[in-house]
Amino acid sequence: MLDETVKLTLKDAAQKLTGPRKRAFMAKVAEDYFGGSARKAESRLGWKRQSVQLGTSNSGVSPWVSRVGRVVMGSCQVWGVLASVRGTSTSRLRI
Repeated sequence: MLDETVKLTLKDAAQKLTGPRKRAFMAKVAEDYFGGSARKAESRLGWKRQSVQLGTSNSGVSPWVSRVGRVVMGSCQVWGVLASVRGTSTSRLRI
């Protein structure tokens, strides 16, 4: 289906990406070239099937939203939210 040059290019591109972007790329390749089959992407490109499936399930979802729908916030944002709820500044919060 794909010649060796295209396979090497796709593998190289995936290797340079990380996290949700990598999984989204892998899912898009599986969708475009393998009919959405994570198993075919695994056998032909050597990618982990679970990563491709995760990328498929998260397609169209911001990387700041976890798989269960919760918004992922950094610790600074969390402490800012706590401070605003308590009515204090973040410098006065004791950790």
